[in-house]
Amino acid sequence: AATPAPSPEATPPPTASPSRPPSDTSPSSPSVCSPSFTFSTVATGFSTPMDVDLHPSPGLHLGSRQEGRAFPSSGSELWVANSGNHSLSIVAGVGGPDVTTISRRDRGYYHYQANVYGVAFNGQSGTGRDPSRDGFGYFATCQMNNNDYLGTKRPNFFMGPSLYDSNPLGGQGRNLVNLEGEQCGSEETCYFLHTDMLHEAPSCVGIVHDPENRTAHGNVYWEVDGNTGELVRFDFQQPHGAGNMDHDVASVRRYPSVGLSPRPGFHSGMAIDPRT
Repeated sequence: AATPAPSPEATPPPTASPSRPPSDTSPSSPSVCSPSFTFSTVATGFSTPMDVDLHPSPGLHLGSRQEGRAFPSSGSELWVANSGNHSLSIVAGVGGPDVTTISRRDRGYYHYQANVYGVAFNGQSGTGRDPSRDGFGYFATCQMNNNDYLGTKRPNFFMGPSLYDSNPLGGQGRNLVNLEGEQCGSEETCYFLHTDMLHEAPSCVGIVHDPENRTAHGNVYWEVDGNTGELVRFDFQQPHGAGNMDHDVASVRRYPSVGLSPRPGFHSGMAIDPRT
């Protein structure tokens, strides 16, 4: 393959927040103010970018050296979902003087990250979970694909979110592998190795992590099924781990009463209000 140039009672569906201040500014309905933002370009050259998320522990995944290159030890870290070439671009050192970008994908990207459309991190630290189970730093991707293996086979709709542990030293050192599937060295081209996958929602148009703290692992994500227009709750529960293929342990719940109308070709972002 060419390198690119992981249940208890379900929680209720996420609640949407208003996208603009309400028109009623009476004392009973105070106005809502949004902070101002200044945007600037920090990286270019992505391949049909559809989503972006911040890594909760910048530097954990890349360290100081990967694939024969040095990476900054400070600044934020953006992860961009490239639908065009089935990869994730990691933009390291954002906010610092040495912004550096590297792209990588799953070794079996033709299934696990085919037309990746969304990426979401578990950024909930300090939850009190058993450290050996805590999914902090894990991330999930969802794919705008009906599982046609990049157009080489008839779609079978056996597609859904893929789960990864971003710690390269986790999973017995197999979260990052080389082309032969062995533990990746600092001078080799590296690939993600998924830690779990579910297959009940093809053609995803958006995904978000649930910051709940009731489950043992914290691997709950919400996704929009682009084929049915339904909201789906995925709890990976106990991930099978890197290098394994048992996808049996999970809880998947659909909410067909939540009417959604995804637009083909457009990402549908979501946000969860942790207060509700």
